Amino acid sequence: MKEKLVWLYIFFSMGNNAFAQKNDGPDNQKWLLKVGGILNKESVVDNTFTAIPYAGINWGGTASVKYQKEKVSHEVECYFSKGNLKTAVNPESSLSNSYFNLDYNNLYTIGSNSAGSVLLMAGGSLNILYARRDYAAFINNNSSFEFAASLGGATEFCYFFNNRLSGFSLSDRINIPLVSAVVQPAFGSDNAAGVLNQNGLSAKDLFNYERIVSFSSFMRIKNLLSIDKMIGPRQKISFNYAWDYYQISGTREVKQAIHSLGLTYSFIF
Repeated sequence: MKEKLVWLYIFFSMGNNAFAQKNDGPDNQKWLLKVGGILNKESVVDNTFTAIPYAGINWGGTASVKYQKEKVSHEVECYFSKGNLKTAVNPESSLSNSYFNLDYNNLYTIGSNSAGSVLLMAGGSLNILYARRDYAAFINNNSSFEFAASLGGATEFCYFFNNRLSGFSLSDRINIPLVSAVVQPAFGSDNAAGVLNQNGLSAKDLFNYERIVSFSSFMRIKNLLSIDKMIGPRQKISFNYAWDYYQISGTREVKQAIHSLGLTYSFIF
């Protein structure tokens, strides 16, 4: 009888200890699927049309898939937005702005503290963006776009809270492109070939009219700050703030900045 009681005590003690172990670290997450909505404040200046900035607030969406294995993570993330931007001068002018972004990040854990609450990751990234603008106040040549595919570097800092804030975590990721392939319309045209085309960008344009540029000609900085909260063993919600700024130099100079607030839901499996 005493031996049975001892074995029962050992069994429940091991079970309780296993249940109490933290599962916040990324090494314990295999696959993560995330979806959410975002609110964007956008501003753009396309000097081909006007030096006056167009700005506005619109909605968008985001989704990502992440795979974590030991100290290496792979993540594919996309977000999009579409809405109207307006000038702040009188008479007011407007444009329809569409924006799509696709990122692939491959990060490796390069440092952590003994408790595992602080992680520092670094690696490479592939970033693709496509932006299109249709102006309401211009005739004939009233559209513009830019497509950019970039290879660059990425760093991410993560902090996992303990004690009363256990289950919360904070992360900040920065992406900077090093070399990019950029496609824009020919000067005085709606598309890269120099022919009026309402479709904007075709697959042929990507291969025949791109130019390879460095950071000085295509400058882009992306910063994603996220506060996460575990709401179950396999679920969490996140509040995100993102800043995406890029500037293209050359015959068609463009500057665009996007400030985004997002709320996302993640499922870990």
